[in-house]
Amino acid sequence: MGYENSIQCRLLDSRCCVCGKEIVDSISIEIGMGPDCRHEYTGGIDADTQKACNVLTHDAAIAAQDGNVEKVRKCAEMIRSLGLPVLADKILERFKNAERLAKITIVEKD
Repeated sequence: MGYENSIQCRLLDSRCCVCGKEIVDSISIEIGMGPDCRHEYTGGIDADTQKACNVLTHDAAIAAQDGNVEKVRKCAEMIRSLGLPVLADKILERFKNAERLAKITIVEKD
């Protein structure tokens, strides 16, 4: 099973603007170009930030599947605070349907 089948790819559905191959890592999503096409270009994003954003993207994808809207939003805002606003916006846009999966409990009083 390749990375193309990962939860991030399925939920982000992002493709490289050059070759059209599915992309999932934070730098690729932020600049819209996959690692093979950009070669050494990192968009000024250091390795630690990239790793942190990849973890947050995965956490947001899991939260979206579980209908945890607040966690999706929190992950997106943490990504934004790390300097990747395009990735954060894409997460919020792609995961907006997570609200439909939110667990709602109705309690009748008196």
